[in-house]
Amino acid sequence: MSCTQKTVMAMLLMMMPPLLGVAAAVLLICMLMAFRLARHIVDPINRIDLDHPVVEETYGELEPLVKRIQEQNRTIRRQMDELSQRQREFSALTDNMSEGFLLVDYKTNVLSANHSALRMLGDGKAEEITNLRRDNCLPQVLTTVEAALAGVRTETVQEIGGISWQVIANPVVSSGQVAGVAVLLMDVTEREQREKLRQEFSANVSHELKTPLTSMKVLADSLVGQEGVPEELYQEFMGDITAEIDRENKIITDLLSLVKMDKKAADLNVEHLNINQLLEDILKRLRPIA
Repeated sequence: MSCTQKTVMAMLLMMMPPLLGVAAAVLLICMLMAFRLARHIVDPINRIDLDHPVVEETYGELEPLVKRIQEQNRTIRRQMDELSQRQREFSALTDNMSEGFLLVDYKTNVLSANHSALRMLGDGKAEEITNLRRDNCLPQVLTTVEAALAGVRTETVQEIGGISWQVIANPVVSSGQVAGVAVLLMDVTEREQREKLRQEFSANVSHELKTPLTSMKVLADSLVGQEGVPEELYQEFMGDITAEIDRENKIITDLLSLVKMDKKAADLNVEHLNINQLLEDILKRLRPIA
């Protein structure tokens, strides 16, 4: 049962092959067992349905994880329902607005827009517009949006298709940078027409108020510095001046009546008028000025 060896090293070298064989066999067995054990552990995890996880389909150690996933899914579904409800409310609100609402990013991509804005940008057609530059939208609106992208709130009135649109572009700032622009488009045609009528009315009133004053000044200048003015001519000029003063008072009274009509229904005095006599009076009144 024994044999003679010359040195300890020779004995170890003789034992090395069987030891390596045993080590290789043990390593192979350990690898197979580890692979089988890992697959046994991982398979239940891989089989978990993240949308509908079931505790009974896993082993006990995974129950806290599965329950946590279930709770997160319920929270996410609740938040998604709330976001969907808010999105529907926002869409219902903006789609029923007569004003146009537009939200674009810094590349002028349209993130959100209601029907009024799409119809206006699409020249009367409710087209799907994705980018203001690429889709060749109205240059007036694009210029306003680009000014807002530079960080300046811009408000302009543009004449588009016979309609006056007030374009208000506000930059949306995030982390100190302009991330996009919120655009509001309002139809101000009626307001612009009223402003034009107001300007015309002011000009007409100014002219009407100056005419009697001019007539009185001409008549007064004719009397001042003139010696030996006949009594008949003097009485005529004074009668004309009195008539112009009465006309001035009538104009002021009419203006006050218009102010009352803006606030409430005013009492209107309807009377018959002789047009021929009115024209003769006008000619007589304007003849000294002419």
